[in-house]
Amino acid sequence: MENKSRNDKLLPFKSTFIYRYIALLLSLIMYFFAACSLRINKKEEKQNEKLQQEFEVEKQQQKMDEALKEKQKKDKKENEEDKNKVKDNVFLEDTNVGGLSKEEVLKIIKQKAAKIEKEPVNARYDSYTWEVIPGKMGAKVNVEKTLKSVMDAKEGKKVKLVVEEIEPEITRDSYKDKIVIVSSFSTPLVDKTPNRIHNIKLAINKIRNKVIYPNEEFSFNNAVGNRTPEQGYKSAIIIRRTKDGPKKEQGIGGGVCQLSTTIYKAAQAGGFKITERHDHSDDVTYAEMGEDAAVSFGYLDFKFINNKSFPIMLKFSMDENQLTVTIVGNKMVQ
Repeated sequence: MENKSRNDKLLPFKSTFIYRYIALLLSLIMYFFAACSLRINKKEEKQNEKLQQEFEVEKQQQKMDEALKEKQKKDKKENEEDKNKVKDNVFLEDTNVGGLSKEEVLKIIKQKAAKIEKEPVNARYDSYTWEVIPGKMGAKVNVEKTLKSVMDAKEGKKVKLVVEEIEPEITRDSYKDKIVIVSSFSTPLVDKTPNRIHNIKLAINKIRNKVIYPNEEFSFNNAVGNRTPEQGYKSAIIIRRTKDGPKKEQGIGGGVCQLSTTIYKAAQAGGFKITERHDHSDDVTYAEMGEDAAVSFGYLDFKFINNKSFPIMLKFSMDENQLTVTIVGNKMVQ
């Protein structure tokens, strides 16, 4: 009984001890977990703090990068603006364009170009005289090259407009195989008395630019007409045939035979068919004996046929020393 009683007294003590032990163990466990948790929290805090610091650094770096890009962009814009401006005291012709922008210079170039640009003019031939009238070169300002020269010009430099010539589509050379010189001949003006020169010029005006078509016969008398005072001819030395031989005397229209002779020699040089020709009865000063062509209206004539496949024209020129006849062919008219 006594043992039982003692055991009964010990049971509460044991129970209390166990509870305290368990409580202590639980406290230790809780302390351990709390310590671990604290350690983890501190580690996380350090990591978070490190991340925050890295974020701040990255943010600051980003701001610096943005600021640098903005500066570079601004510098680039300023450089481009400088490039688009002409240097000081640069002249385009007589206009100071220093400090102007590219757009402003372009406007000035176009204004100046409008004053000097011109279209080319084609060469042409006069259908009446068969004279080939030369064409004219056109002019155009090369705007791009001029603008580049201005923008690249150093301070104080003077720049000229870059002007380019424009050749016409039809030039004088376009007619070189169409309007051709078939032949030409000149005789010397030895006798230069005023009346004689007057008569030659008057006869020339009757047949200037005379056209003779293929297979057509040219007659000097028919083309020039009768040499009479009524027609404006004056008295000059002529060679008259008489029963006593040739005789030099004053006669209306004197000197015209030099014109017929010069036409004859040009026609002969061009290979035309001579159908009528007469020698003078005496020597003349402008041709060899037998190489002249005497004419007298209603009596002696000079004639030839155009045996070419194209029409011809008689052209004349005379200065103080000689008379020239040129036969021109027109291959554009068949």
